Amino acid sequence: MRGDPRPDQRNAVERGGFDPHSVFSRILSGELPATIVHRDELVAAFLDIQPITPGHTLVVPLVKAATLAELPAATYRKNKRPFHPRPTALDRS
Repeated sequence: MRGDPRPDQRNAVERGGFDPHSVFSRILSGELPATIVHRDELVAAFLDIQPITPGHTLVVPLVKAATLAELPAATYRKNKRPFHPRPTALDRS
């Protein structure tokens, strides 16, 4: 069984005082810049600003939810599927 992580090893949600929606909401509203590669009525996808690999894409629901369990079923299913952006979207980045 895993013990509690040291304070310096906890992620932002575990440390508390973190709003997981603020950065994503600001990107989706256009307040922060992003390379949007897909957007529909349920989700938006944009390139990560600190990619692990070329084309590293974040897919986020358009409704606010702190956990996956809080998402409407259709949004959860769409957010759970692998996303493959068109090469032209990646070429623009």
